[in-house]
This record gives sequence, C-alpha cells and structure tokens, in this order.
Amino acid sequence: MQRTPRGRSYAYAPVTDEPGLTARQMYRVMEGGSDRASVLTRFVDELSDDDEDLLRRLLGPEG
Repeated sequence: MQRTPRGRSYAYAPVTDEPGLTARQMYRVMEGGSDRASVLTRFVDELSDDDEDLLRRLLGPEG
C-alpha cells in the first residue's frame, strides 16, 4: 500500500494494479513448483486460441 498524507491522517492506495497483482500471484505459484516446464506447458495448453496468439505476440518474433 502507498500512503499519502491527507490532513491529519493518511490516504492509502494499492501500489500495483489488478494485472500486476495477478502476475505476482502467478509468479508465486510458479516459485512453489518443482517442474516449471511442465507447469508452463499445461498453462499454455489450457489457453484459448486468442490468448495463445496474444502470448506469441507478446513474446516477440523469436517467441
């Protein structure tokens, strides 16, 4: 949480947005497993065609 002074108290705001939070949760799950390749393979196998295409674009021309 980020804290900003407001009068005699503070206003709090999240440090990250929803996509950042989700990515951090995914990373933590990955860190807990012993076979990252299998986890990633199964994750990709479950993606919709559109999400798989998006992932390929995000990985770039060599992905």
